[in-house]
Amino acid sequence: MNRTLETARLLLRPYAARDVEQFVALNSDGEVRRFIGGMITAERARALFSTFLDGSNPKGRTWAIETQEGRYYVGHAFLDVHAGDDPPEIGFILSKAHWGQGYGSEVAERILRHAFESLYCAVVVATVDEDHPASIRVLEKVGMHLESVGCDDLGRYRIYRATRADWRGPS
Repeated sequence: MNRTLETARLLLRPYAARDVEQFVALNSDGEVRRFIGGMITAERARALFSTFLDGSNPKGRTWAIETQEGRYYVGHAFLDVHAGDDPPEIGFILSKAHWGQGYGSEVAERILRHAFESLYCAVVVATVDEDHPASIRVLEKVGMHLESVGCDDLGRYRIYRATRADWRGPS
């Protein structure tokens, strides 16, 4: 079950039908999705969104991120717990209007805390493009450590890791 998670300023809540247009706009923005494979079409975004509502989403847990004050849509977050033998992976996308406000760190820290304290995950990972310093700073700030570097058809990326036994939250 996908429950609502809170931070000091944000709510990470299950998606509702009313969120579809914000999700489509977020994922149709090439700059927002620059480091995660580029923008996707509105049709593809709507198809993906429908999986959040019907429970068939391959990423497992997904959340709409909104501000507690005013309830403004800020972005999208996930905890991929359906990765087979691979450890769960966290990720998030924030709208440009909300970059640089510390929301990424709040989201990443809250999802890690949920993964370790509520779901009892032993390990959680995150991947990030090597040329995305803002997201690298977020992962390091919330206590994740560089595990390895890889390369795929989109370029070089880093894999960050946190373990329940060692994680102490943001530094």
